[in-house]
Amino acid sequence: MATSLVKTVPADAAGRHQGDDRPVRETRWICLFVAAILVAAVVLLWIAPGRTDELWAWTIKPSMTPLFMGSAYAAGAYFFARGFRTTRWHRIAAGFPGIAVFAALMFVATLIHWEKFNHGDAPAAAAASFYGWTIVYAIAPLLVGGAWLRNRGADPGTPERPDAVVPGALRVVVASGGAAAVAIGAVIFAAPDVGVDHWPWALTPLTARVVASFVVEGGLIALFLARDARWSAWRILTQTTVVGAGFLLVSVARAWNDWERGALTWVLLPALAATLLGALALHVALDRRARAGV
Repeated sequence: MATSLVKTVPADAAGRHQGDDRPVRETRWICLFVAAILVAAVVLLWIAPGRTDELWAWTIKPSMTPLFMGSAYAAGAYFFARGFRTTRWHRIAAGFPGIAVFAALMFVATLIHWEKFNHGDAPAAAAASFYGWTIVYAIAPLLVGGAWLRNRGADPGTPERPDAVVPGALRVVVASGGAAAVAIGAVIFAAPDVGVDHWPWALTPLTARVVASFVVEGGLIALFLARDARWSAWRILTQTTVVGAGFLLVSVARAWNDWERGALTWVLLPALAATLLGALALHVALDRRARAGV
């Protein structure tokens, strides 16, 4: 049987609450800051994917790449908005390491491809986006990674009331998929020509590294999530998956002409649809089990 989760522990001078599952004070404000940045990115990339030369940090073609990025940012905005409101650290903990690594990879990609970005004689809005992009990705690994480190002692590891157990077989599948995603993303980031040659829509070395960073992020989140059997630790990230997959499926319809009709397309699209439907089914099933006290 699940034991009572929260024991009141006074915060120390840094705002830590050892073992009571409450995030340290600054965590919610970091979440709010990141969510606001990501909402702005969604507006610029997902709403107007054809205007990156005027509005974004660098000019991106074809439209599928900014739509892909905007879909991932929409999922991230949802995750951090939920993080701003949560009172339990373990509900969002699995997302932070992968996001911190993702932000670091994006900053490295920016430095490698500095000349491709909209600065110098670029339009004012695009130049502003570039400087905003650079500042955000310079500080985000420190903010998000630091928040994860400072909160690590907060989670007592006990289930909520109510809660449910995520099946072990599903955790193995998610961990296996996460490991594969990290490996694929790492290869493409290190050798972007692999992505340029094989990805189902056209990429440049810069956009290959950007896409690879998102792939690594998703894989790391899956690996950290698979370590936890509590449905309460999966719930927000499952909802985040639904948001991201939903946006991405709409993006595919909007930019279908950008897709090559090769074998990888017919692997990725069913996998994306299965991810959306599977996440929805999992949410319904485990919410029902939690309410029933299973």
